[in-house]
Amino acid sequence: MLIVEDQETMRQKLREYLQAEFPDRVIREAASGSEALARCREVAPQIVLMDIGLPDIDGITLTAEIKRMLPATAIVVVSSYAGPEYPRRAAKAGADAYINKMDITRALLPAVLEILARGGPAPLPQDGS
Repeated sequence: MLIVEDQETMRQKLREYLQAEFPDRVIREAASGSEALARCREVAPQIVLMDIGLPDIDGITLTAEIKRMLPATAIVVVSSYAGPEYPRRAAKAGADAYINKMDITRALLPAVLEILARGGPAPLPQDGS
């Protein structure tokens, strides 16, 4: 899994939450779009958790780029942006799910479990390669 979030505290909380739920999975982080693209090229994550408000590129544009590069990678947009246009734009870019940050504790785990249940790329190796 890859968490793409520019706010360090939020990135850390997401990583801790997911690591507690999925202790056998490698969870990587990126604080910017360029860092996320580099991580995706290195490891082809099974799931990307994507913030929209990144410092160098918006997460919806980045979602489309990652889906072009890695079509089997699932992308869950996790954002504080509300309103129907954001989920619609995210879906058009290829996102598999859109979760408002206010709903993380209720919606994130079911979304990730559903993605894992339907398969996709092999889980990332534990040794970081």
